[in-house]
Amino acid sequence: MKGKRWASLAAGLLAAEAVREAYAFEVNHHVRAVRGLRAPVTLALLADFHLGPYLHRRQLRRWVDASNDLAPDVVIVGGDLVDRFYRGGLEELVAELSRLTSRLGSFVVPGNHDYARYPDLKPLRAAVEAAEATLLVNQGIRLRDDLIVGGLDDFRLGNPDVNKTFSGFSTGDGARVLVSHNPDVIPSLGPTSAAGGPIDLVLCGHTHGGQICMPLVGPVFTSSEYGVRYAQGWVEAPAPAFVSRGLGVTLVPFRFLCAPELVSLTLEPA
Repeated sequence: MKGKRWASLAAGLLAAEAVREAYAFEVNHHVRAVRGLRAPVTLALLADFHLGPYLHRRQLRRWVDASNDLAPDVVIVGGDLVDRFYRGGLEELVAELSRLTSRLGSFVVPGNHDYARYPDLKPLRAAVEAAEATLLVNQGIRLRDDLIVGGLDDFRLGNPDVNKTFSGFSTGDGARVLVSHNPDVIPSLGPTSAAGGPIDLVLCGHTHGGQICMPLVGPVFTSSEYGVRYAQGWVEAPAPAFVSRGLGVTLVPFRFLCAPELVSLTLEPA
């Protein structure tokens, strides 16, 4: 009986730690040289809010406060703003996204959970616009003479089109940063994958880093066709990319050995 009690105690402690970690996010800083830039630029990357059963306005407010503390030039929201089981009216999303501060604006791409909840994206688009942010769906926008940000439609439930995203921009127009919720687009991003030239940096979320990782094993599940290949962190080929572990959770309110993260990126001229 003692063994069973100790096993139950250990399981309870592990579950408590997994719940604690789900709500204890990190702010992680990275510096990267990017081709095409002529001056540094700072980005805050927030992905995978998953507003819904487990995450609410209180958590979103903390993430927005942390982003504002960074005083970034650009804010990127990398999809899955809501969970597929979200039943709110998006008022908290509007209220908190409208508080995001940056010099060049806030830009949002859709994720698969956003589409699962709002198949036509109209309510989400209206909420993003009400918050004075910009939803980019296969659309690029010039933020500076040396910087173009393109937002790709969701790889799984949308109709992603990299060529359309960067149509109208040509080689020499500056650094091209592609935001894609799902990193499974990365293998298709060779030197000629986009209209007018290569992609200089890809920013993604979606995988949650696995959300639950086991010692000596790693991520249990990444929701990627490529397993752990694009689970988190820097990817060098075929296009340079960063995959965020994201901020939220889905299915279960747990993270283990895989803390949520808000990412601060300082991009410098290569």
